[in-house]
Amino acid sequence: MAEDSKTLLVSKNVKEILYLLNKESGVLERNIQMILSYENKEEDKTDFFILLGDSENGDKWDGYSVKYLKSGSKVITIGNKLLDDYVEILHTFIINPIENGFPIFDRGHLQKFRRKIKKIKSFN
Repeated sequence: MAEDSKTLLVSKNVKEILYLLNKESGVLERNIQMILSYENKEEDKTDFFILLGDSENGDKWDGYSVKYLKSGSKVITIGNKLLDDYVEILHTFIINPIENGFPIFDRGHLQKFRRKIKKIKSFN
């Protein structure tokens, strides 16, 4: 796939993700702390990993969810506290997106989590 068409596809998917998160969960764009895209080589598609911060009314986004876009791309949404816990135990479903993902949007969390994963792996 040409780089320009891939960029356009990612941009279109991000718009769909923002709409989906807002419609189904009330997530506002300002609640999003990080969006990563990463290659799902098994299914030959681009999936997305989204980190959510606190909501406007102080609620915490503690859980995680998996949704699918019209294109078939998977969207994993996770709260900051749960992501931190999963990094501590090197949970496999979050390690690949963080280590290999491409940041579409990041408020300084990606490098923090990459460093933490590297540090934990060095002790194992």
